[in-house]
Amino acid sequence: MERAPQSEQLFPVEREYARCVTALNCTGILTLLPKSGKLGVIGIDGREYPVPTQGQVVELFANNRELVARKVPQGFDRLELTPIAMPIPHLIVLMKAAILKHAAEGKIYQTRRSPSDPLIPVRVNTEKHVWIWDILRQALDID
Repeated sequence: MERAPQSEQLFPVEREYARCVTALNCTGILTLLPKSGKLGVIGIDGREYPVPTQGQVVELFANNRELVARKVPQGFDRLELTPIAMPIPHLIVLMKAAILKHAAEGKIYQTRRSPSDPLIPVRVNTEKHVWIWDILRQALDID
């Protein structure tokens, strides 16, 4: 029987990568980049930033086995791909839409201490569903 790569044994990189890319794509964060033809975001500087490939992420985990081995037992068991190049006002608009969509579907829950805890639905204030720090709001010049 063939064994999974060491990085996959410590952390399900491929599965988590697929989950992240699917979520970013479904919320409209990722777009087909006009110049490269790859999935990614257009940065605040107007440049294209393709999403890292699964191979790049797998390699990063493989090159940091010791750190992964330490962090996974501490509860760091999910991959997060963050579109830091994307303009914040655009990201906020997409986030508001995703929150309202999930709220309408009854799919927003309280934070759980462990995966075995029950899912407890929460209500979302449809008028003020995204809180933005006042200083950030002023810096971004948004309402």
